[in-house]
Amino acid sequence: MIRKDLKPIPQRFCLEGQFLGFAPGPKSPFKYLQLATVEGLTTIKLGKSLRLMMFRYLSPGDNIRVVGRQKLDKKTGETCFKAEEVMKLSTGAGSVLPVQIGANSTTPVAASPPRPAKTKAKVLVCQKSSCRKRGSRVVCDRLEAAIAQQGLTDQVKIVQTGCMDRCKVGPNVVFMPNKARHSRVSPDAIAALINQHYSALTADQQT
Repeated sequence: MIRKDLKPIPQRFCLEGQFLGFAPGPKSPFKYLQLATVEGLTTIKLGKSLRLMMFRYLSPGDNIRVVGRQKLDKKTGETCFKAEEVMKLSTGAGSVLPVQIGANSTTPVAASPPRPAKTKAKVLVCQKSSCRKRGSRVVCDRLEAAIAQQGLTDQVKIVQTGCMDRCKVGPNVVFMPNKARHSRVSPDAIAALINQHYSALTADQQT
C-alpha cells in the first residue's frame, strides 16, 4: 500500500553552462540565477546564504557548475531547482552559447547580453528591521530627493531589498552596476555618494 501523504524526495541535479544574470524574487533582487545550457535556459533558486556570495562572485558570461536539488511542482508541472553549491569553471568573455528554445530549434543566446543604452542604474537599499531601525527609511527618502535634484530620476532607480546579511552595520546600500557596497550610511552622505557613483550620468545631463 502506497501512502499518499508522503512527500516526494527531491532529486539531485548537476548542471553546467553560462551564467546570464540574476532574476529577482518578491524580497530579493538576487533570488534566482539564470543558467544557459545546451538544453535551454534554467532558472535556479539561491538560498539566502548563497545570494550575496554569488552577487560578488559571478559575472555574466562566466562558465559555472551548479549542484543542488530538484523537485516537481504539482501545481504547475514544472521542475524547480534549488542550488546548494555554485562553482565557477572559467571566466566568460562574452561568447555565444547555442540554447535550445523550442522542440526543434536552436537559437544562439549571448552569455553577456548587451545592455540597452537607457537601462536604469539601481541603488539597492536594505529594508529589513535592523536596517530600518538604523535609518534606512530616511536614507531612501534622501536618495530619492538627491536623485531628483541632480535630474537623474529617469536613469537611477531605487530598489528596496531584503536582508543583505550585514545587519549590525546598517543601513546597507549597494550602488549598481558597479556593486559598490556602503554600510552605516548616513542620510547626510547621500548627495556625495550619488555624485561619486553617478557623476558620469550627471555630466551627460549637463551636456
